[in-house]
Amino acid sequence: MKRTSSWLVGIAVLVLLSGNVLAQELATLKVTVNDQTGAVIQGATVALKNAQTGVNRSDVTESNGLSVIPGIPPGNYELTVTAKGFTPRKLPVSLSVGQTASLTVTLGVTVTEELQVQDVIQGIDPEKSDISQVIDTPKINDLPISGRDFIDFVLLTPSVNVGRSTAVGAQSPFTETVLKISFADARMGVPPYTPIAELRDGVVHLSLNLDHYLTVFTDPLYVGAYLYSIEVAAVTTVLCLLIGYPACYLIARADPSRRNLLLMGVMLPFWTSYLIRVYAWIGLLKNQGLINALLLGTHIITQPLKLYHSNWGLLIGMVYNYLPYLMLPLYAHLVRLDLTLLEAAADLGARPWEAFFSITLPMSRRGIVAASLLVFIPAVGEYVIPEILGGSNSLMIGRVMWDDFFVSTDWPSAAAATCTMVLLLLLPIAWFQRIQRREMGAA
Repeated sequence: MKRTSSWLVGIAVLVLLSGNVLAQELATLKVTVNDQTGAVIQGATVALKNAQTGVNRSDVTESNGLSVIPGIPPGNYELTVTAKGFTPRKLPVSLSVGQTASLTVTLGVTVTEELQVQDVIQGIDPEKSDISQVIDTPKINDLPISGRDFIDFVLLTPSVNVGRSTAVGAQSPFTETVLKISFADARMGVPPYTPIAELRDGVVHLSLNLDHYLTVFTDPLYVGAYLYSIEVAAVTTVLCLLIGYPACYLIARADPSRRNLLLMGVMLPFWTSYLIRVYAWIGLLKNQGLINALLLGTHIITQPLKLYHSNWGLLIGMVYNYLPYLMLPLYAHLVRLDLTLLEAAADLGARPWEAFFSITLPMSRRGIVAASLLVFIPAVGEYVIPEILGGSNSLMIGRVMWDDFFVSTDWPSAAAATCTMVLLLLLPIAWFQRIQRREMGAA
């Protein structure tokens, strides 16, 4: 009996000792979850997963934003943190024997929860509803920041449709939102701009800041970037026209059985990614590239040309990428011209070049203008080609807007520059439409 009792005592001691050793080998993870403003997030789900061992642990953050997960076997885990109204975040975590690790995870605000926004704004009439009562409703207060901002925009913009299609993003008010941001002030937070309308003491106060537009028209940085962008776009359009018009004319006058093959050659670059096509020019334009090697090998030049990271490289890349946009609509216009007019001109003694300048060129003017606008308008705001192939002095407005949005986080200035660029690009379109209406009226 005594021997049995001693065995039981020994087994109990071994169990206790092994439990203490096992407890010392397990790790503990403390995770604090907050948003981009530094405020803690309560109710966030913290989950650990090890795909190899199958170990799963999860917890929910308390009011102080802290989650403590004890008893974790050592190893490599994937930590997933999720919270309502925020973008989920995943990151690797490595825990060692007996370690107590502390980690702070910052979650960014997710895109507007469309169904929640739809439920809130469905049936709201911005012209008739009491805005103070609508803004104080619990539904809006429970929305994420982006959702509240969207509701604020809809309520203060009567022209925007608040029906189902707008709420679910089928008709996204992107242009109106950028215009709204351009009148706000920059701030550190989410979103990085102040609201243009605030409710204080039951009264909606509207504040519009015009300083950003004044800066766009007076700051040498913006003015120089706009002028240089227009210059590059204009030169690109002219070069594309000089190259594309003869090519389109030859394709339009080619045998019908060969036109599809020639058009396939024009559209072939579209089969490759735009970014890959731009990066491919690096290997052609650099000092040890194919172009310099060919020119040096044929003794046309004695030293490499500075093509890469230069204005020449910028123009080459722009013309190459935008040439198909000019050729396709121009070909569609040239192929429909009446060839009997040229035959009549030849019968009357006109030479081929005289018939071209007196008949073909004037009749293709609309196609030239439409194709040129199709190149000029997107070329003004080009960002990728100047960034990859251009030089240090190739500062176009697209790069300025990128820096304002993502480097300095000055969204109002970037929005003002964007709206100004859109307004400037609408002028040639309006001019072209006016000419068309005048010609149609005269006809």
